[in-house]
Order: sequence, then C-alpha cells, then structure tokens
Amino acid sequence: MPGLDQAFAFVGRPPVHQGFTLGVTRGAAAEEVKKLDATGFPDVRFNGEYPIGTVDFVTPLAGVGVKLRAFSPFIPLNAKDSALPAT
Repeated sequence: MPGLDQAFAFVGRPPVHQGFTLGVTRGAAAEEVKKLDATGFPDVRFNGEYPIGTVDFVTPLAGVGVKLRAFSPFIPLNAKDSALPAT
C-alpha cells in the first residue's frame, strides 16, 4: 500500500486540461490573448476572507484587469455537506 506521499503524486500530463483566457482587441489590432494564470498575468494576488476568495489578475500589457470572486459553501452545524468540493 503506498504511503500518503505517493497516494497524491501525479506524474505526466494531467488527464483534464482546464483554464480560462482573456482576449483583448483594440481597434484594428490583432486580438491579444492572455491566460488567467501567472504566465499571462505576471501579478496575481489572492485574498481569502472565508467564505469568499478573491483573485486579482493584473498586467500592464493588456490594459485590463480581471477579478475572480469564488464562494465556498458553508452550512452551519453540517460539516459533512459543508465539506463537499463545490467551490
């Protein structure tokens, strides 16, 4: 039986690719596409104030910023259902 360090190890490419991108078009210029991660936005800031988490993506190149607000559900006195991965 593998230890905990091996149980969560992943080698290779993840089976599911996920992510978001932002496309910016200025006038007749070609569309500029930025990934919503540290490669597309060099300044990524996270602020966690349970149950809300806020992620700010900032880049001077695109001329725009993106703010993501995520809610983590919480049901008072119900730890089982509050622990569901629904965020």
